[in-house]
Amino acid sequence: ASASGAQVHLSKTVQMRHEERQDGVHHFRLHQSSGPVLDEPHSSGVGSAYRSPCGKGWRMRVNVPILSVGWVHRHCEVLAARARGVDLRVTLEDAGDAETQFSIQHFQVDHFTEGELPVVLNRRFLHINSRWLGKKAFNMKMKWVGHSHVVRSLQVEVVPYWVNLEIGVLIRLWDLAESSFSALSRRVASRRVALGPPSRPSSEGRCTSKDGGQVWRLMSLAIKDLRLTVMLRSPDASVVREHDNLTARWILRLPTDMPNMDVELPMIEIKEQFGSAAEFGEILKRRYIRNAKISALRSIVLSYLATIIKGMLSALWWLFRGPFDALTVASENFSSRATGAKNVSRFRMLTWWVPPLIQGSAEGTYRAMADLLG
Repeated sequence: ASASGAQVHLSKTVQMRHEERQDGVHHFRLHQSSGPVLDEPHSSGVGSAYRSPCGKGWRMRVNVPILSVGWVHRHCEVLAARARGVDLRVTLEDAGDAETQFSIQHFQVDHFTEGELPVVLNRRFLHINSRWLGKKAFNMKMKWVGHSHVVRSLQVEVVPYWVNLEIGVLIRLWDLAESSFSALSRRVASRRVALGPPSRPSSEGRCTSKDGGQVWRLMSLAIKDLRLTVMLRSPDASVVREHDNLTARWILRLPTDMPNMDVELPMIEIKEQFGSAAEFGEILKRRYIRNAKISALRSIVLSYLATIIKGMLSALWWLFRGPFDALTVASENFSSRATGAKNVSRFRMLTWWVPPLIQGSAEGTYRAMADLLG
């Protein structure tokens, strides 16, 4: 309908409200409202669905301000994933064209077990003047046609993240998972199923790929550069003492400490490809694994090379710093003593620097070898 050039559309809004009463019971209520709204509705609800103003179709939007999912073990929270600003928009046109937009403003994972840092996954560059601060942590936009199995465009963008991998924390979480979900991993006894008669193949139906999935046409895929900083820490001895874990004992003997290992994955673009979702995932997996290995190896080599160079420079500096500090202190002490003393032998005046030079050289050599070997 139209009146005075303005379009009137029917909007439906659904709101979910939560309330905890004194008896400890949680109550969830759904409120629905409908009415004529000009253009796109502006509501404070969690979700809304309405007719598209551009043509015949539907639009749906779901907005979640804060979403938190936790893992509770024996009434104690051990792991939590928190997302802020979750936004989902879906547009379905009667002609078959569809568009999906999904974004998350902030996402992080925290643990509550014994460890040095409580954060497992968090975005980087959160300082005040950061150019990444205003961007969304995850943003995906896809245009597709469902009935013809065509994806016109798919764009994915992720801000830089860093991962804190404390081996001790991972071992503790693994032990808790084995004790918590061991009953879910039990296999069910297989039963015999009678085979039906073979059916004659026909040309009707949808085209399937080798893995049995439906074939899609991917016209354009663009995943922007991904940057991940990994902080790897070796497990502490308490993990080995508390748990009879052979893997922890084996990892404890390895030099797994890595302060900052940058894994940079370049932008991936795919044009005009046919296949199922599993096949597209396998293509991305091969490319990312190859690029991740090259980037991680380069980061490890540069990190250890920089550490070795730093150790050598520090060792050379200690060879000069040890004697210099010892001579400086001995000179100040000798000057103060010589001023108050009346008779100072000429031999002592000429050889006062020999003992501190020997002691300083010994101390500097020890420090230099410690830095170099360390």
